[in-house]
Amino acid sequence: MDSLLKERLERLGQIPAVSHALSGSPASFILGLASGHMVPKTISATRALVRRGMPLLTAKRTIERLLLDRRVIVDLPMVEDTDVLTAELADAGIHAQGTVQPKQPG
Repeated sequence: MDSLLKERLERLGQIPAVSHALSGSPASFILGLASGHMVPKTISATRALVRRGMPLLTAKRTIERLLLDRRVIVDLPMVEDTDVLTAELADAGIHAQGTVQPKQPG
């Protein structure tokens, strides 16, 4: 039985990793569901957040909360280009609006 399970898992192959942004700045966004009847592409949206440094579980829960509340605020540690992120999320059916990042003391 164990060898059969091992054989099945080997056939599945590796799960592709999400590449992360190599450089960028912290940024905050207000995310909302795009107007219309488009069903959001939750996996694409989650990957977009993870690519910008958000932990996978946090990104998943953020998108789930967005589906329930229709609006969430996210802080992303590394956004290379706000226009690229906004476009990626728009393709996933999510509207993203950048917010002003407060200045860090020092």
